[in-house]
Amino acid sequence: MTLDQLKKARQDANITMLDMGKQLGISNVAYWKIEHGKTKLSLENALKIAKYLHSDIDSLFLPSELTNEEQSIKNRKRVNE
Repeated sequence: MTLDQLKKARQDANITMLDMGKQLGISNVAYWKIEHGKTKLSLENALKIAKYLHSDIDSLFLPSELTNEEQSIKNRKRVNE
């Protein structure tokens, strides 16, 4: 997981760690531990985070290089169609 992407998305949405914790049903300290890699993130909470941030799991939790590569593949497929 790319924690910087998660933190940036949360901050860009002007959402505090306290708000995110409330949305997930956990404390802000528990959320801090997720965002700082101190605790594992469940798939259920990853889905909740993505939904709350109006994003998708791939853009939040996959390395941006992979996401960019996937976009290149999609673009090449469109050109070949």
